[in-house]
Amino acid sequence: MKMLSFSGEKAFVLDTINGVILKRLMPASDPDKIVCESINPAYPPFEVNRADINGIYRVLLALSVK
Repeated sequence: MKMLSFSGEKAFVLDTINGVILKRLMPASDPDKIVCESINPAYPPFEVNRADINGIYRVLLALSVK
């Protein structure tokens, strides 16, 4: 996978072997991993192996219907 740069400021959708997740992304100390931070502070960050990621998509817009 191409090396990417993440700042943690934007939300991304990750398509992984374990399913699709919405997270902020940060670099990990291991270059083969990415740190995923939840937008909800109640959930702790975790690492994902780059090899387990099928796609990374930046969120540009979110809509809700009330």
